[in-house]
Amino acid sequence: MGKLFDEWENILTFSQHALTRFTQNYIHQNMAGESSEAQIRIIKDGREGTFTTNGIENAGAMRDAFQTAIKIALAQKPDKTFPGLPHGRHINFQTVSPATEKCTPARRASIVKKIIRLARQHKMEAAGALATKTILLHISNSNGVKSLQHSTTAELNLVMSNGQFSGYSYWVGSDINEMPVEQLAEEAIQKCLYKGEPLAVEPGEWTVVLSPYAAAMIVKFLAYMGFSAKAFIEKRSFMNKLMDKKVAARGVTIYDDGLAPDGVPRAFDYEGVPKKKVYFIKNGVAAGLVHDSRTAAKMGVKNTGHALPAPNAMGPFALNLFMAPGKTSEEQIIANVERGIYVTKIHYPGILEPVSTVMTGMTKDGTFLIENGRLTKPIRNLRFTQSLLEAFSNVEAIGAERRCLAAYFGAATAPALRIADFHFTGVSTI
Repeated sequence: MGKLFDEWENILTFSQHALTRFTQNYIHQNMAGESSEAQIRIIKDGREGTFTTNGIENAGAMRDAFQTAIKIALAQKPDKTFPGLPHGRHINFQTVSPATEKCTPARRASIVKKIIRLARQHKMEAAGALATKTILLHISNSNGVKSLQHSTTAELNLVMSNGQFSGYSYWVGSDINEMPVEQLAEEAIQKCLYKGEPLAVEPGEWTVVLSPYAAAMIVKFLAYMGFSAKAFIEKRSFMNKLMDKKVAARGVTIYDDGLAPDGVPRAFDYEGVPKKKVYFIKNGVAAGLVHDSRTAAKMGVKNTGHALPAPNAMGPFALNLFMAPGKTSEEQIIANVERGIYVTKIHYPGILEPVSTVMTGMTKDGTFLIENGRLTKPIRNLRFTQSLLEAFSNVEAIGAERRCLAAYFGAATAPALRIADFHFTGVSTI
């Protein structure tokens, strides 16, 4: 009788998460939980099988998981292009804040209390969520890979409301002690210090100033549409025709860096391979892609350490995105706009055509008319339909300060942007 399998991989994940939600100036939900799971991947004669169990403390459950993964592998067709699992890397990466790891419901409530106090002072209502999470991720395989990361994150989503007006702020980081609570509350408050009705403006091509939150969102969506080597191999990436060509304004540089401390650091991917810094757009020129072991073998290049858990339809993915900052403050960027629109937040974004990088979405929680270099009037929210490569080609100014946005898939850290001829196509009903 031959071997039951050729190679194995085990992804162990232990997480503790807690959440305090608040609305209308009171806490309405407080919850906490913990979870653990093992994802087993078995390789046999070029066939792959995976099975996930949360019975990791039960030897029988783990044995059953391995046996089930073997059965799944044997039921697959062989993949002659599969290069095998990565070999022998040992990584131990710690980004743990004791304050975040030990944060109690009372501590979260005290932070929310500060926010609500400021909201009441301005006769506004605060809503949002304060979350903390501790994750222990351990990846091992039969080829000697042993990669361990112990990390914490604290995250605040905040919306202030004042009648028909609202303002948004957001923060994510490892150490909850570094969260600038009052500053974030004041930032959201300043976006809704108005009375009356929001102004209606005509859709069309406008000069737009995107806040770092809005800029981070379009960076995320551009990555989704074309930075994966699998999309490139399948000829569904905009990079297929544009690699090494000018695709954006000269000041635009977008990259992935798993070790950068001002993002949400992750030292290795879901195959346990160390993450490498990868430039996608460098000084306006299309420069590179992210790889996992499979795409790297197919293209004859080095693995960049960007695998997602197998199996997945997306292939390698950039989860630690950055856009390089400029040298101009957001205030100076706005000051140089004679007439335009300021966008705090992009709401309900979606992809319309990935190869031409067209996305759509709405503005929300702080949309303003810019007149003679000042934010003058809140305006009704607008829908946009925009090619992102066209938008990045029309970047006129880049802010010096960056913010990290971890909402949606992965994290992106970006500065404010001024973009010419941004396409607003309708007035939002919300």
